[in-house]
Amino acid sequence: VLSRKASLEASPKKGLPPGTKALLFPALQEVQERKKGPLYSSSPPGQRLVTAQAVPYHLWDNRKPGSMRVWLRESP
Repeated sequence: VLSRKASLEASPKKGLPPGTKALLFPALQEVQERKKGPLYSSSPPGQRLVTAQAVPYHLWDNRKPGSMRVWLRESP
């Protein structure tokens, strides 16, 4: 979850082609606690503060495996 007031920082990132920059920004990552029981839960997820990074989409699959999100939800 990205805040509308978040400051974005363009920075070179290790593992990207030379001259390519990633956007780094604070975000809230939603975390659903997995317990034994049903797959789906009606309880809201928890949140933790993380430093997220955005890289150009065409480079995503050219690096090591990792999570990807194309769209980010925003908070006011």
